[in-house]
Amino acid sequence: MQVVLLTTTCFTIRFIPKISKKNSILLYILVSSGILSVFYSEHLFTSLHYFLHSILLINLIFLGINLSKNLPIIFLSIASFNIVIICCSLLNYSFYIFDKNIPTADDIIFGFNNIRFFNQIQVISIPIFIYYLNDIKLKRIATIFLIFNLTLLLITGARGAIIATLATIFIGYILKIYNVTTLKKITFLIILAVTLFIFNSLYFSFNTSFTYVLRTTSSGRVQIWHDLITNLQLKNLLIGNGPGSYYNEHFRVSHPHNSILQVIYDWGAVATALFLYLLYKLINSSIKRLNKKGGGYYQSCFLCVVGALSYSLFSGIVVMPIPQTFLFLFIGVLIYYNNSGEIILKRKKIKYHIALIPVLILYLVLTFISYDCKNDRFLGPNFWSHGQISHANCKLTYFEDQ
Repeated sequence: MQVVLLTTTCFTIRFIPKISKKNSILLYILVSSGILSVFYSEHLFTSLHYFLHSILLINLIFLGINLSKNLPIIFLSIASFNIVIICCSLLNYSFYIFDKNIPTADDIIFGFNNIRFFNQIQVISIPIFIYYLNDIKLKRIATIFLIFNLTLLLITGARGAIIATLATIFIGYILKIYNVTTLKKITFLIILAVTLFIFNSLYFSFNTSFTYVLRTTSSGRVQIWHDLITNLQLKNLLIGNGPGSYYNEHFRVSHPHNSILQVIYDWGAVATALFLYLLYKLINSSIKRLNKKGGGYYQSCFLCVVGALSYSLFSGIVVMPIPQTFLFLFIGVLIYYNNSGEIILKRKKIKYHIALIPVLILYLVLTFISYDCKNDRFLGPNFWSHGQISHANCKLTYFEDQ
């Protein structure tokens, strides 16, 4: 679906922002660094595919800028999507209650083949439900589903998502987005969620539930991070190994569950420094304008980005389609309001299409080719490497491993 979105976005966006000369230079450096990284990658097919995907993601930022005045619709859409998956998950849960069978977290969640994909949507949705707590018409619905979301975070043992959510709430209070009254409401709902989780544990298996949530292991993350860091070489510090090239056969993962380490390994430390600099500018500029034009929608959008970035330090938010889409979309919204809603938009010119269409065509060709690269061996999750498609079986040139 994201491939379709990226494709249609190329033709439906009417306006693009005017980029300053300084930012243009930074973007050119990033693109050039990416091209160099692809050229020297040992997995040319994979790196070229991911690089083109990254280029097209810029259009999602442009889309966010164009849709900035439609935040109420975007918020309602995300909240509705969350409500649907929560209701379906609760329906699954009810079957186990009636049958008196002990469910696992995988048995409960609906629509996702991995619990953490489900949690990623929750982390993005929770600031939106908190915003609706102060909405006269929607506060009851927001209250109910905020409790359910928090309870399911506990049931699914999403420690990284819980940390990211609590950090987002704390940051919202520090930056005065949430006042004392709102913080009290949130605290009360957290207590209710913990209570429901305790009842769930008592009904099924107290020791099993609590052991899963309070497990002291890192689920292999620390070992993965240590392995990646110890294997970094001078090449990584310069140009990386190529976008999307990380995988670990021993731990059977195709991303390191940490966005910073992912970018360092794939793009190199130079590109990582530029990414972090641009992100710092975005966050710093957003904080300065939190109490200005944009109101609660803008503030909640900012917290959605903060929550997603926080969780990306423990999960694959930056590489999975749905959270990746909302992250870049909301970044576009922040850019729009950071310029006081007066960002200069210009109609796309012919040179924009001349540069973009070849990129899109090559991207679609590589995407279609990739569907012949079936591999049932689970080395994921990642965008294409989630057990259904593996670029490791695709050979494009002699650069690929034989």
